Amino acid sequence: MADALGQKAGIAYKSGDFVRAQELYAKASQLRPDEPKFTSNSSAAEYEAGRYLDCIKSVAQAWKKIDAKCVVDDLAVWEPFRLKLATRFFKANLHLQASTKDRISHLQGLGQVLEEDAKVFRAIEDYASHQEASSSDPKTKELLATWKELVRTRTSDSAIAQVPEQEAAEIRFRALPICKWPSDPILELYSFGHDHVLSLVEDLEQNTDFPPLHLSKLTDEERDGCLSFLFGGSGDGKCCCISRHVLGTLIDLSEKLAQDIQQKRKIPKIHMTLVDIHPVSLARVLMVLDLLRQLSECRDTPDRLELEAALSFLYVSIVVPDYSHELIMTVARELATKLSQNPVNAFPQWLHVHHSSIPAIIKVLDYWSNPLGKSTQKFIELHPGLDTVRDPRDPMLKFEQTLDAEPLFYKHLKIISPPEQFLSRHPALERLALAEQPTSTLLKAAKAEVWNTWKPNPTLFDRESTEHPDLNHPGGYPRIDTPARDVASALQMFCMMKGQMPEFSHGVVWISFISEFFRLATKALEDLGDNLVIEVVHADVISGVPRLVRGELGERPSHFPKEFLRAWLSNVPDYTHGFFNTVLYLLPHHPPRTSQALSPLVMSNCLYNTMLFKSIDEFCYTYTLLERQEFEQFLGCRLMFSPTPSNKQEEIWSHHILVPKPLPRPLFELPSKARLHQWLAHVLLCTLANGTPRPPSLRVDLPNNLLPFFRLLTQLREVGFPPHWLGEVVQNIVADTLVTDMKPYDGLLPIPPSAGKQTTGVPRKVHLKAWQMEMEAILATISPALPFHIALPQTFPPFGEIHTYRAPVEEIKPQFHPRYPHFGPISSPFVRVVGLVFWKPNPSFNADDVAKGVSRVIEGDPTLVDVQIVLGATKVDLREGIVEWRASKTWFEKMKIENWKLAAYRTDLRIAVSQPTSAEKWVDIEEKSK
Repeated sequence: MADALGQKAGIAYKSGDFVRAQELYAKASQLRPDEPKFTSNSSAAEYEAGRYLDCIKSVAQAWKKIDAKCVVDDLAVWEPFRLKLATRFFKANLHLQASTKDRISHLQGLGQVLEEDAKVFRAIEDYASHQEASSSDPKTKELLATWKELVRTRTSDSAIAQVPEQEAAEIRFRALPICKWPSDPILELYSFGHDHVLSLVEDLEQNTDFPPLHLSKLTDEERDGCLSFLFGGSGDGKCCCISRHVLGTLIDLSEKLAQDIQQKRKIPKIHMTLVDIHPVSLARVLMVLDLLRQLSECRDTPDRLELEAALSFLYVSIVVPDYSHELIMTVARELATKLSQNPVNAFPQWLHVHHSSIPAIIKVLDYWSNPLGKSTQKFIELHPGLDTVRDPRDPMLKFEQTLDAEPLFYKHLKIISPPEQFLSRHPALERLALAEQPTSTLLKAAKAEVWNTWKPNPTLFDRESTEHPDLNHPGGYPRIDTPARDVASALQMFCMMKGQMPEFSHGVVWISFISEFFRLATKALEDLGDNLVIEVVHADVISGVPRLVRGELGERPSHFPKEFLRAWLSNVPDYTHGFFNTVLYLLPHHPPRTSQALSPLVMSNCLYNTMLFKSIDEFCYTYTLLERQEFEQFLGCRLMFSPTPSNKQEEIWSHHILVPKPLPRPLFELPSKARLHQWLAHVLLCTLANGTPRPPSLRVDLPNNLLPFFRLLTQLREVGFPPHWLGEVVQNIVADTLVTDMKPYDGLLPIPPSAGKQTTGVPRKVHLKAWQMEMEAILATISPALPFHIALPQTFPPFGEIHTYRAPVEEIKPQFHPRYPHFGPISSPFVRVVGLVFWKPNPSFNADDVAKGVSRVIEGDPTLVDVQIVLGATKVDLREGIVEWRASKTWFEKMKIENWKLAAYRTDLRIAVSQPTSAEKWVDIEEKSK
């Protein structure tokens, strides 16, 4: 009976069902308690399932049973068992220590086990110490290496000392850049988005499968808590999108809590964190919020009209009348002064600007505080296409049909009509508005009046983005692609959904609806009052939020939330590696809840390349190399859509919703160890060698460097994968012994799911030596933070040996490359695709050869040797002619002695984008600064 159970257990073990195998081995052991093999095999199953403490206990029991057997049996019979048990014992201890978040509590738990079986554990170590160090047996070598590694790391004093080291490594891990650099680090700025107003508290669907948010069902404890919301910048500065979604959510919150507010019942605190990578976006949001504050405090009707007009023009129009222009400059000037003098008390209680964000925002506000010297006529003439063909379904059309002047003004003058009360300030516009027919004389006079008395909207300009010759029109005029009418229509639709119809007190449709939206927002601010905090942060939302909530971006009030209920990212994932980075960096800050009223989610959409993807499966696979079903199995979250799509293409156009599952997941729910290793190898190879993008609007960005791969490993541990499953992959990378049948995808993007089936057939060794310099720098920096043990070679440097180096470079413009006719449309300098290639001088190849031969390097091409590749440079600015990277002093000195060269290269075009720079010109920044 016991042997039959053992056979069933063996089948379960080989199939990867380690939990079931352990259960069967335990039953077999109960039937034959003196038989060591069942307990030994049980320890193997426990080890594979990541149950290391149970494994250690089982090893001790099996060892004692073997001791008893050896009294009558030949010692040699049990030698293979002892060898396996001892090695497993040492491995389990190593991974238990590394994978336990609180290492001190781990030591206490392990201490109890040691106390119970101290004699056995000493016997196991004594057994290891008597093995021949010169043995050629691979299993004996493995035993000795594992034992020595444990001796080095396991003592209580050293483990306790490792706790601050682990915390420091986690901080460094979060601080390292996660993306490659663009050729030109200037940030693109798109001032007007065209999203509909979205509320994070609206009912996404009536479908009960969707995560609920029922504020009427809040418990007393939840009313004492905080509802925290995260709004991620678009990553390219679509600042109108941020503020409209924030305000839409505020309006909805005040409506849903209105009865509680009226009855003076306790309501939860509301915290909104606004994060954007572009300071212009945040400065513009502050302008909107400050004008709303003034509206809330203003009781004088004429002054309110001035404020509403200025706010409306600032929000949707490329040009503004002179009286609004003066008010906008005044607001910018006052905000800059407040921020620079007393930022803590500069704003109402409900507004908090993160301290580290202030200098960049002040710089923008200062720029807006004075006339820009830009020509209104030129700005308007640069945008003839803003009068687009109307969608016949646009609900604003029926209102405009009774107000002929407003569409006329926009079509011919590119302005939105001033409020009727202000029309007398514009004599030529007033004559045109009152005329039965728009004659050429009237139009000419109106045009001249606008050119002379209106000014470009200053909040659409900044000193850097709009002045960049490759980004905008000559003379520093931004490119505006979204008509003001589209922005106004989005606000109008929201107001109509709320049943709020303006009285057209301004005499015109657009400003009436825009003003109505801001009236609703002003009322929401007033109603929520002291229960509200809006936090403004200048950072990259993906990598910045994990640092923000831990205080690593600078001081942050301790009572501010570290977790969020819901998040809206707009189309940030289009630029930040899709769902992959969202799941790794943001979803962990939206932990699942058991509440009947509240459940977390992260929502985004796809706008950059929507028509490119055939289905959400292709979208998922391009960024994660997982089909949708596996996506949920591997990453511990659900993927949903709103509104519910009727076909595969509509899934792309819908809002994408990530809903976290409780973690860790049971092991039986997770993919097998073999499948995990295959996928991780594929992710690594596709990070090292990227596919080829298509032209803009169909382009896919794959910006990740190697850091997210290691962040993925830490998240997979949270999902429930045993630590040593993950550690084995890294150990093979470190030793350059990784074997896989997966191939890097080098075809045309996006990556089809079929790419995962295009394997080499027979697994082969891939060659990772070309990334050793960067791997060493990464692991020296972060290895104590990894939730699994890896044995780094003695040749790997400690963290103190990692320095930052700088080299001057001379840019090669892509248009001068021989292959430019083939890749010209996809050669934007602003996409994050630049890595660095280093090589020992060799007459048989150059930087271009390496750039286009990365896949060959992976396959071990003998003609591309003595090469190192870095994807995680710390700085690349080819316009300024500077690159910086991290490496050990050993690598730096070796390259100096051998006079290596470096060049920047593009991972998408697979070309060098800088001339070679010899090592004699490289400098150690840290040594130089001493």
